[in-house]
Amino acid sequence: TKHEIIDGKILSINNHKLSEENKITITDESLILSGMINESNMTNVDVFYLLVDGIPLAKSNNIQYTEPNSTSDLEIEFTFAILKNYLPSGCNIISIAGLSNNNPFIINNVIEICT
Repeated sequence: TKHEIIDGKILSINNHKLSEENKITITDESLILSGMINESNMTNVDVFYLLVDGIPLAKSNNIQYTEPNSTSDLEIEFTFAILKNYLPSGCNIISIAGLSNNNPFIINNVIEICT
């Protein structure tokens, strides 16, 4: 299936803000991941998926819209909360995908999470 690659970012893991690092080790029992997309031509998202090594693990309809203003486009924020035990042990590549008007997309940002 062809999908569009869009501009977005995973911003925090368990309330730890990610800077340029793209690898994080978690010791908590849960994984809370949040981020945003700010694609100017995207006005609505139907659903987000949390992918682990390219395989969908969780689905989220927890979508927040931040209204655009003169200095920024519409921001669409997402949050996932899952138990760490759902992740395969070791290190895994985490990415975010979704559907907008039934068109699949993937965010151009990945992180590696180790447990």
